[in-house]
Amino acid sequence: MPVMDHWKTSAGACIGGAVLGGALWWMINQSFMVNGAGLLERQGWPLNSVSLCVAAGALVGFVVGMVQSLKQQAHSRQLAELSHELGLDWSADVSLDNNWGLPLFQNWSNGRNRMSGERTGVPFQIFDFTTVHREGEQRRSTSRTVFLCEAAGLPEFTLCPQGLGLRLLGRAGVEGLTFDCARGLDPVESETVAQFSRQFHLKAIDVAKMIAIAVLSADEDSDNENAVRRLFSPRVMELFNKHPDYSLQAGQGFLAVWRGDRILPRRLRTELLTTALEIRSGLADGVRDSRDVAGLAPRPGAETGRQAVRFRNTLIGGVAGLFLGFFLGASGASAIFFRPAIGQPPGWDIVLVPVVFFGSVLLGGGLGAAVGSVVPVRLAKKLELTEKIDPNDIVTRRKATGIGVTAGLFLGFISGFLLFVALLRLFKLPDMPFWLNSMLFFACLGIGSVGGAVLGGRLAYRIFTRRAAARSQHRSDVE
Repeated sequence: MPVMDHWKTSAGACIGGAVLGGALWWMINQSFMVNGAGLLERQGWPLNSVSLCVAAGALVGFVVGMVQSLKQQAHSRQLAELSHELGLDWSADVSLDNNWGLPLFQNWSNGRNRMSGERTGVPFQIFDFTTVHREGEQRRSTSRTVFLCEAAGLPEFTLCPQGLGLRLLGRAGVEGLTFDCARGLDPVESETVAQFSRQFHLKAIDVAKMIAIAVLSADEDSDNENAVRRLFSPRVMELFNKHPDYSLQAGQGFLAVWRGDRILPRRLRTELLTTALEIRSGLADGVRDSRDVAGLAPRPGAETGRQAVRFRNTLIGGVAGLFLGFFLGASGASAIFFRPAIGQPPGWDIVLVPVVFFGSVLLGGGLGAAVGSVVPVRLAKKLELTEKIDPNDIVTRRKATGIGVTAGLFLGFISGFLLFVALLRLFKLPDMPFWLNSMLFFACLGIGSVGGAVLGGRLAYRIFTRRAAARSQHRSDVE
């Protein structure tokens, strides 16, 4: 790394440290004001000196930036030496090649430390790269070390180890490609497939595309999915079972292999090279052997279409649970807040107000998602109607369903209020304590709103589906 880059990195860290130091001093100072004077302003030197705090932050930032810069320089130097030992070319900077076309490289920020060469007739490159994902005003960066080579003939897929996030996603319905271990396999192959399913998450399409095909037949696989199923035979799965820490992505004629979301040190680069070449060779053999064989069938009940519908049910249940939890939490919090008699100070239980409110919201969302994920998926009747609908009407049906949900939410909110008034009049509830009335008020609003939204959405969906199917059938009869 050039000397100028050292100073740029250190200068940036120095400025960031100065800003952080000044902001920290201001926050502490503003935490307790007396007669217009902050907490730190009332102290003696050096605590009352904001300039000293800024200078200290700048110094710490400069030191941290310099240390990081020196570490990066040492890392690059070690990789250059390793490239020379392995007879590979090395370059400090890497530019994104638009021909790669893999989702892995979306939101590319920068690349560096490329080792390139050829082994067993396969040109390849290993390099570090960073992607930056922007979510509103927040930025999340991820750095990896990846092996990349050409691999013509491979279908598009992504394979990752089963982590906590993917397991939760599987609970929500998105399990990826599943395989039936009990159909047409001997005991050894069945155990191999089961072990692969426990260790890896394999997908041929992303979550957004799964939701888009939720209205299609669960048994109708895409050509790409069929190709992936043929490729991942028990023999190929056995290869991956030996390397449970590795991820890979194929598509657009390229294959990318990496190990974890981190920059690998020198000692693991050789292992990455050896393992990636072994995986590429195994996949090439799998492509050759899959031309005249049928792929493994999906696990019953976990076909792609059913997963999409189950995931949609989970989302609907989670949103409904959050909404209901909001009102129930508000009712519980108001019961605690207004329980003391008028004129009396609140008791110690006032600290439970935020716990009850936010806990109810989170618990409601979790329970709603859990209930939605286990709702039986029944596609036959809906698919029979959907197959008669013009594809152009599907988008319109989604808009109609959204309008139904909004209208049902509004009407349900009003109905919940009317229900509360009716209960007060019918059962003479005004004589009840105020905290019980407030609890009942929020409970009625929540139940009415959620129930109205669900009923409105379902009613609009069914009405539009039947009318669109009738129109499509009429057009077919005319033609």
